[in-house]
Amino acid sequence: MYCQYLRILIPAFFSDNFEEYTNNVCWVRNTYYVEPNSQIPDSNQIRHESSILYYQWIPFISLTQVFFCFLPYVL
Repeated sequence: MYCQYLRILIPAFFSDNFEEYTNNVCWVRNTYYVEPNSQIPDSNQIRHESSILYYQWIPFISLTQVFFCFLPYVL
């Protein structure tokens, strides 16, 4: 695959299929940011407050921009 989307840290004992499944779940669900020195929050409220919401929309925005840039050429 030419373009790799969001990669997450997973345990070494995960099989390739389970790694792919985990990455797909992270792509579909919202992800959240945790500082490297802090622990993963247990509270869903804290996870929701630090969610990264724009990541899933980047491909759609890029395709829309490509369409509008190509439109003058077609017309």
